[in-house]
Amino acid sequence: MLRNELSDLLADFIATQEKRAGEVSLIERIVRVEEAQRSHEELTRTMLGQINLRFDSMDKRFEEMGRRMDRFMFWSLGLTVTATFLIITILR
Repeated sequence: MLRNELSDLLADFIATQEKRAGEVSLIERIVRVEEAQRSHEELTRTMLGQINLRFDSMDKRFEEMGRRMDRFMFWSLGLTVTATFLIITILR
C-alpha cells in the first residue's frame, strides 16, 4: 500500500515537472522568436536606409544627366533651326 501511494506521488511529481519543463521550453522558444523578430526588424531598417542612400545618390546622378540632356536638346534644336534656315536661304 505504501509502495502504491509512493508510486502515485512520484508519478504526479514527475508529470508536474515535465509540464513545467514544457512550459519553460515554450517560454524559451517565445523569447527566441521575439529576439529573431527584433533582429529581423533591425536588419530591415538597415537595408531600407542603404536603399534610400542609393536612391539619393542616383537622384544626384540623374540631375547632372538631366542638365546634359537639356544642353544637348538646346544645341540640337539650335543646329536644326540654323540648318533649316541655311537650306531655305541656299535654295532661294
